[in-house]
Amino acid sequence: MKTMQKSSSICTLEVPVPTCSMGFTLLEILVALAMGFIFITALFTLIIHQTKSHEDHQMKVMMQQNGRAALAVIGNDLMLAGYSPVPRDDGGSGRLATFRVAGMTHMDFTFDANADGDIDEKDSAENNIYIERTVLEYFDASNQLGRNNNTNRLLQDVEAFRVLYAYDADDLGAGSGSYGVLEKEADAVRWAYDSTPEDTELKLTHYYTLDAAGKLAGDDVAETPIEGPDPSLDRIRAAKIWLLIRSNKRKAQNTFENQVDFIPDFSVRGLDTANYSYRLYTTTVKFRNMYY
Repeated sequence: MKTMQKSSSICTLEVPVPTCSMGFTLLEILVALAMGFIFITALFTLIIHQTKSHEDHQMKVMMQQNGRAALAVIGNDLMLAGYSPVPRDDGGSGRLATFRVAGMTHMDFTFDANADGDIDEKDSAENNIYIERTVLEYFDASNQLGRNNNTNRLLQDVEAFRVLYAYDADDLGAGSGSYGVLEKEADAVRWAYDSTPEDTELKLTHYYTLDAAGKLAGDDVAETPIEGPDPSLDRIRAAKIWLLIRSNKRKAQNTFENQVDFIPDFSVRGLDTANYSYRLYTTTVKFRNMYY
C-alpha cells in the first residue's frame, strides 16, 4: 500500500532593495523652506496692509463724524441769528438782534432767546458765558475753530474755515419782486463779507459771485462799484460756509485722496494730500429771522 505524500511549495516575493537610503534631498528641503518663507511673508504683508487700511478708515470716519457734528452745531446756532419776536424794550430804533461781525473767518451775532425785548449777552457779570450771543472764530495759528468764549474749542485740526454772506438791499415796501430776493450780479447771487470786521462801520465791503459748481465766477466784484452804499450787516439774509478738516495724524498708507478744488481766499494747492487726509464740508444757511 502506497502512502500519499503532500508536497507544499513556498512562494517568495522579492522586494527590490533601493540603491540609496530613503529621505529628502537637500534641494527639496531648501525649496520647501523657500515656499514656506514666501507664504509667511505674504501672510504678514496682508495683515500689515489690512491693519493700516483699518487705521486710515477709522481716522476718516472720526473726521467725518467730527465735521458733521461741528457743522450741525454751527447750523443750529445760525438759525437763531436775528431772532427777536417782540419789540425792543429800550425804545430804540433798528434791529434788536443782528450780526455784529460778518468776517470771512469770524462771525458774531445776537438773538432774543427769551423774547423779553432785550439782549442778555452774558448770564451774569461774574460768569462770562454767552447766552443770547454766538461767536464763531477760526484760529489759523492753532488750526482750531472756537465757539463763544469757551476755552475748549469747538473743533480741532481745522485746515480752513471760510464764510461768505448773501444780503437783500430792499425793504418790505419794495414789493415781492425785490424784497426777500437775494442781491445778484449777472444772475448769480452776490456773496460778500466785511474785510475790516474790527471797525465799527458794520458793513459788507467785498463781493464775489459763484458759478453753478460753487467756485468763484467773479473775483471781488466790488472793484466795479455797486449801486448805492455798502449794505449794513442788518441786510444779511444767508451765509455759505466752507469747513476743511485735516486728519490728526499722518496716513498709514499713501492712498488716493479726493482733491479739494475751491475754498474762498485759501490756496488748496498747498494741501499735503500725500501724508494727510482732508474732508471738505459746505453748507448754506438762510436767516429767516433776519427778515423780521
